[in-house]
Amino acid sequence: MNQVTIFDELQAEHNREQGIQAADDNANRVWRLAAWRIINELAEIKVPFTSDEVIEELSLLGYYTHNLVALGPLFRKASGQDIIGKTGTTRPSCRPENHRDITVWRGI
Repeated sequence: MNQVTIFDELQAEHNREQGIQAADDNANRVWRLAAWRIINELAEIKVPFTSDEVIEELSLLGYYTHNLVALGPLFRKASGQDIIGKTGTTRPSCRPENHRDITVWRGI
């Protein structure tokens, strides 16, 4: 018996890309610029970092946006431009609302 799959990989990828774009489009512009600056500054000093450090720095500087998933497109852009790269490790998030391991990045 052949099992029919109802999962459409192309549609899933399309939906994923739309979600990433929506997160980026809907982020507070000033917050997004500040986050981009912080990612670049952390990359320059070549110290491993996670999104938690970026969020903490944004918060200390008084920058906020309604949905932190908007960091994803910025990390993706920085990675695509060879500004940062994954270290191959993860660590638990220190944010209480995030119960998962997060990627550790480093400047290239």
